[in-house]
Amino acid sequence: MSMEFNSPLVSIVVPIYNTEEYLEECLNSIRNQTYKEIEVVLVNDGSNDDSAIICEKFLNDPRFKMVYQENSGVAKARRLGLHNSKGELICFVDSDDKLVEQFIEKLVKSMLETGSDIAQCGMFFWEESTGAIRYAGKSFPKLITPKQFALQLFNLPGGGFWSDRRIFS
Repeated sequence: MSMEFNSPLVSIVVPIYNTEEYLEECLNSIRNQTYKEIEVVLVNDGSNDDSAIICEKFLNDPRFKMVYQENSGVAKARRLGLHNSKGELICFVDSDDKLVEQFIEKLVKSMLETGSDIAQCGMFFWEESTGAIRYAGKSFPKLITPKQFALQLFNLPGGGFWSDRRIFS
C-alpha cells in the first residue's frame, strides 16, 4: 500500500460454526493479506467440530484473537465480534470464504481515495460438486446515496445493523 495513505486498523470478524473443512484455508487467506494493519476476531459460535482446534493454530499471530458464545447464529456472532473489535474499519468474512491477497488493501485504498464510508465488491462462487466458478457482482464502481445503501443493507440476509464504524464487505 502506498505510504501516502493512512493505514487504519481493519477489524476482520469471522463467525465460525462447524466449518472445519474450509476454515484453515479461510484463515490463511486472511493472515496472508498484503494489508497488514488488521486484527482478526474469530467468533466461535458453539462449534462442535474441530473448528476451535483449527483456530488455535492462528492465535500465535498477535493479530488474531478468539471469543466464544453458545450457538446463537451468525447475526449474534457478528455482533459479538464487532463488540470485541478495535478497528476503525470493519470487515465481515464468512468462515468458508477465501480472500485474494489484496482484498483488504484494495478496499481500504478505494475508501481512502474516494472518502467513502463503505466499500463493496463482487465475489466468485465455486460450485464444489462441479468445479464451476462464476462471478457475482458489478465490474465497475457504483456510487449510491445513503438511502439507497440503507435499502440494500436491509434487504440482505440477516438485515444488517448500524455501527459508528465504517463497514466493507
